[in-house]
Amino acid sequence: MATDGKTPKPCDPKIFSEGQSVFLTDSIPSNAMERWVQKVAHLSEQPVDWHFVGGRANVLAMGDIERVKTAIQHLMPEHDQLRNNALKKILGRE
Repeated sequence: MATDGKTPKPCDPKIFSEGQSVFLTDSIPSNAMERWVQKVAHLSEQPVDWHFVGGRANVLAMGDIERVKTAIQHLMPEHDQLRNNALKKILGRE
């Protein structure tokens, strides 16, 4: 259940079962995470999706994993801002 709008669609079954875990993060609300992962997929031009596991967002990818990792690295400032904003909200420091 999303806390920031409509619940995003489930992780693509093929990526879920065959994808390689490339990134693990926490605290980012699901719709914000969905938008960020879609940017990773678009920038890398590779199949990328995610799902929650143990309260953390597990990002999975198929194809050229190095391209996905490069896209993640490029988009880390945006990820970090999303995470910092979420933590401020959690801690009541908005």
